[in-house]
Amino acid sequence: MIKVKVYGNTGFEVVNHGDEIVCAGISALTITAVNFIQDKLGAEVDCHHNPEGGLIRFKLLDENPQAKLILENLVYGLELIKETYPKEIKIRRFDNYD
Repeated sequence: MIKVKVYGNTGFEVVNHGDEIVCAGISALTITAVNFIQDKLGAEVDCHHNPEGGLIRFKLLDENPQAKLILENLVYGLELIKETYPKEIKIRRFDNYD
């Protein structure tokens, strides 16, 4: 099962072990969102990615509204995947990283 933690609109953590097609979809969404926020928006972030361990941890460190919108879009995409593969993904929401 793939486990996702969403921290408000400032970050997320994904442990990506599960069905290959679901893993691929989630990896594509998360990596695209992270790369766009870092490379195109230049937002200040803290990001840890371990592909072998299937882990990505991301935290937005500034108040970039465009980056927050991208994170909302990411969560929307994850929710859509969950609708199709409810046994493959668990999403937990927290107010923030604290």
